[in-house]
Amino acid sequence: MVWSSGSKPLLDKNVHVCIVATLLCMENVNEFVLIDMDLVEIGNMRRQILFSSKDIGSYKVDCVKRAIIARNSTAHVHLYKQSFQSVDKQQLCSVQVIFGCTDNLEAREAINQFALTHSIVYIDGGSSGFGGQAQLILPGITPCFHCLSCLFSTESQQIPLCTIRSRPTRPEHCILYASTVLWENAFQSPCDIHDEAACRWIYEKALERSREYSIDGVTLETTKVD
Repeated sequence: MVWSSGSKPLLDKNVHVCIVATLLCMENVNEFVLIDMDLVEIGNMRRQILFSSKDIGSYKVDCVKRAIIARNSTAHVHLYKQSFQSVDKQQLCSVQVIFGCTDNLEAREAINQFALTHSIVYIDGGSSGFGGQAQLILPGITPCFHCLSCLFSTESQQIPLCTIRSRPTRPEHCILYASTVLWENAFQSPCDIHDEAACRWIYEKALERSREYSIDGVTLETTKVD
C-alpha cells in the first residue's frame, strides 16, 4: 500500500509499532498519532528496533516519536500516554488508517468498533505466545475484527503474551518464560537464543517450570532456534 504525504496513521501499542513507524517514514508519511501508556523495559530490547538501553523507563511513544523525527524532521507526531479506551475519540476522527499493534483483545475490540463507526481502515496485528495474527479491515467491505475473533483459540483469548508468566499451559509458554523473565532476572541483559550455553540454561529452567505445572513437551530441541 502506498501512502501519500498527507496520510495520517494512528499507531496503537508496542511490538509491531517500531517496524510500522519506520516503514511509514520511508513512505514519507508526515503525521502520526501514537497511543501507548507503557514504559520501555529491558525485555523490549530483544524484539524492538527503535529502543536502546538508555530508553529504559521512558514512555515508548516518546522513543518512537524521537525515532520518527530523526528520520523525517518535518513529521508531526501527536502523543497519547494512555490506553486507547481512555483517549477522547473526537481527537482521533481525522486519522486515515489505524495500525492496531497490540495484543490486548479488549483494546483491539475497542479499536475495531471505533474504526467501523468512523469508516477508518484498520490494520490489526497481535500475538499470543509464539503465534501471531494480522488482518486488514475495510469497514463495510471485509469482515471486522469482532467477526473473526471467534476463530481465535480459547487459549489465545485467555493467555496473551503478557500473562504467560502466571498461567502457562503449553511447553512454549515455559520456554518463553525462561528465556525472558528468568533470564533477565538472572543476567540483567537480553538472551542470545542462538548461543548453545544459553539454550541449555533456558531448557533446564523451562523444564523445571513445565514440571511445576505438569506440562509435557519441553525438550532441548524445542528450545533451540533454527
